[in-house]
Amino acid sequence: MPQPPQSVISPAYARLAGRLRSGGVVVLDGGIGSELQEVGYPPDPATRAGNYTWGSLALHEAPQAMIEVHRRYAEAGADVLETHTFGLNRIAAASARGRLDLPPDAWPELALRSVSLVREGAAQAGRDDVAVAFACRTQDWSAEQFEQAAGYRGVYEALDRGYLETLANLLANAEEARKPDLILMEIQSWIPEDLEFPDYQLFLDTGIPLWVSYRRTIGGTTGVAGEPIIQDGDRFGLAARRFEEMGVAALLVNCLPPEQIRGVMTWLRGYTSLPLGAYPNVGRYLEYEWDFSTNPTPAQFSAEVARWVDEGAQIVGGCCGVRPEHIAALVSTYARPVTW
Repeated sequence: MPQPPQSVISPAYARLAGRLRSGGVVVLDGGIGSELQEVGYPPDPATRAGNYTWGSLALHEAPQAMIEVHRRYAEAGADVLETHTFGLNRIAAASARGRLDLPPDAWPELALRSVSLVREGAAQAGRDDVAVAFACRTQDWSAEQFEQAAGYRGVYEALDRGYLETLANLLANAEEARKPDLILMEIQSWIPEDLEFPDYQLFLDTGIPLWVSYRRTIGGTTGVAGEPIIQDGDRFGLAARRFEEMGVAALLVNCLPPEQIRGVMTWLRGYTSLPLGAYPNVGRYLEYEWDFSTNPTPAQFSAEVARWVDEGAQIVGGCCGVRPEHIAALVSTYARPVTW
């Protein structure tokens, strides 16, 4: 399988890759947008029109809150900390349309700042060994639908190629302190019938290792609560095979309920030898906010994750609703001991 240029592989990523090659487990962080709620951002969600960015505006408005969230997951022992840039494309689109009080050209600096904020949070936790994953996507709802948080049943569409090219070039040419150790495409959905992925190739060409994650289960896409949306048979499996040929470094599923992940690793293993992983949501979606009242305990969450590890998952963590104590439970099982 093609490999990124050796000069782009950071020491932090080399440690992850070595653990994966040896059959070990890598632990991701948890839900950043939902944890931001727990540190008081946004201050008044009921009137916060901009929260369709899932808290990514905190990169601009509340960087100390963002640092605190990263510190919590670093202290919990996560091997990989994500930037909170999943909603960056929404910031770019909304500022260009005059929907946010930001200049249209502000988002590239926010992208680079996001890496610095992760590293600062890790440093405050006394961690210099974490890998920073730049979280992004190449597809989303149309810009007109961003603020329609509930009830929208349309399909994702490709993001503007100019935006993606600018982002890829930005990451490729970032100074070392603001360059991520890997790129993580999150909550991807539809897969083209021809299994061609020029959007992913843009990011592979940066030389930075690329992980790809879909909100999918066996046979099709799902919604945030696990409801089936599109059934397309073995297309995800065939795409997994194509990703391996292209040089994608790992394949994951995320932001779907834990029970929807059961069996997915075994099924995907029939198509690819890539490292596989999963990081689900827990709790309940409340229109760009999150309800933790139905969360499993850390022990319950860890027991569910153990099912996927038995089925072949090597990268585990959490999405919306998964808190630092859940990640600490995974770390105590699969990585360094953590006192919580």
